Amino acid sequence: MLFAAATIALLGTPFSSYAAPSALASYDFDADTGTTLADRSGNNHPGTLINGPTWTAGKYNGGLSFDGVNDYVSFGDIAQADSLAAITVSVWVKFAATGGGASETHFLDKSLCNGYPNGGPWELGAALTSAHKAEFVIYPQGANPAAYVFSGPSTTSIDDGAWHYVTGRYDGSRLSIWVDGNLENSSSIGAVTMLNSNSSVELGGHCDGLAQMFKGTLDDVRLYDRALTPSEILADMSTPVGNGGSTPADTTPPTTPTNLTASGVTASQVTLSWQASTDNVGISGYRVYRDGTLVGSPSSTNFTSTGLASNTSYAFTVAAFDSAGNTSSQSAPRAVTTATSGSGGSGVYATNFVATENPLSEAGKWVVGKAIGLDWNNPQSASGKVYASVLSGANGASRYNDSIAHLNASSQPFTANQYAQGTVYLANGYSGASHEVELLLRFSINAHDAHGYEVLWGLTGYLAVVRWNGPLGNYTPVYDPGAGSMPVPRDGDVLRAEVSGNTLKVILNGVTKATVNLSSAGAVWSSGQPGIGFWPVDNATPQNYGWKSFEAGNL
Repeated sequence: MLFAAATIALLGTPFSSYAAPSALASYDFDADTGTTLADRSGNNHPGTLINGPTWTAGKYNGGLSFDGVNDYVSFGDIAQADSLAAITVSVWVKFAATGGGASETHFLDKSLCNGYPNGGPWELGAALTSAHKAEFVIYPQGANPAAYVFSGPSTTSIDDGAWHYVTGRYDGSRLSIWVDGNLENSSSIGAVTMLNSNSSVELGGHCDGLAQMFKGTLDDVRLYDRALTPSEILADMSTPVGNGGSTPADTTPPTTPTNLTASGVTASQVTLSWQASTDNVGISGYRVYRDGTLVGSPSSTNFTSTGLASNTSYAFTVAAFDSAGNTSSQSAPRAVTTATSGSGGSGVYATNFVATENPLSEAGKWVVGKAIGLDWNNPQSASGKVYASVLSGANGASRYNDSIAHLNASSQPFTANQYAQGTVYLANGYSGASHEVELLLRFSINAHDAHGYEVLWGLTGYLAVVRWNGPLGNYTPVYDPGAGSMPVPRDGDVLRAEVSGNTLKVILNGVTKATVNLSSAGAVWSSGQPGIGFWPVDNATPQNYGWKSFEAGNL
């Protein structure tokens, strides 16, 4: 890839602030008392608390806690929620304990929940088909194409004791499930109209008496009779429904973010950072806009925008918001021009692995381990992804099941200060224990010799950095906090490793997860190439976990 210097400049007027779409019903859970849940949409669809859900702290201000036994909220038969040709349903969810979503649980539904025709028209919940995963289901009129249709389960396990924003959407052709603003699964069903039923809309389970009870806390429910856009889903996620408490409403917006800067500009991404805003109560987060479209809602003052086109100019702005939904003006725009794609000797390379190759080559751009006598295996690519070679015989037949490759220094020399970045490919529903994907830095492989640094990320959320010392099997741990040190990987996650001098950083989706002093493991390797690696645990399916894009460059 030929490198084009990134161009960064200030532009003129900020884009307009996000305006919330009109909801069929919306609820903020901020009353803190009473047995009624007020509808903040203005359409007068209040809910009645049944069997004692308790007021508690929510994601934004107040929430409702459900005991998982018999308490729920009933809104009655909201007729406007029947016979829909499109819908969006969303709710903030926090399970009371890890594993609470192992069996079928409903957050919000209008349904008999019996799985038969006339049982709908729709249900949003967890473990509808896959334990611990969120899912959305609708019941089409005429049972065409089926009595009920599932979105498919989310890739994220949502019952981890943390808050998750769960959204179900049908847009007239696809039924989809979104978690924390990310599209995680969908199914194509064509144009259908959902059933008309006299079922009550219910929150926290019950299903007209069929149970499916939820245990934990819910907050900020929204129901729309249309399909929201992805940017609207992101905006709703970061915007509280409203302040319905007895205290005076907070109407003071945060200050406007300043000093918006860009760094790490490559052919496909840029990392943004800015000066924190201030607020009379407190900042809840920020909204990042690219060319006027909302693309992210981070809680910190940095964000990495990925999936960009090469040699293309973009304008970014940032706004701050507080827990009452007040939003600042957008910052002065920052213009960024991405690097030019290509390949060459400049020390920048990017690929989407479009060719089917075993071993990986890309016209000789890669040096693969096994081909030159290393006692490991070769990565292979197919269908827009790269992964470990399928081993002959049982995985356990060899002590070292790694497949590794680095970029060829003869055609693409890299400086000592370099980065490697990969976008995760993870097959829907796949779990392979400690099966790993790896990024390599300052790496060199020869016959029976491998030295350099390896950053590995496993399916248990395991992150480690190791120093390979040369002979097969000789390595030194540099950073090893154990399982759970990183989030469990999701399809589309972007992992980046940077090395500069004696410091190595690990960055996930634009957020730094580890800063490592390489000298703690002895002498520091000062040269070598970026690359990729894999370690499939015994009985793993290698092609289900890998990289679907890779980029490397000099810092």
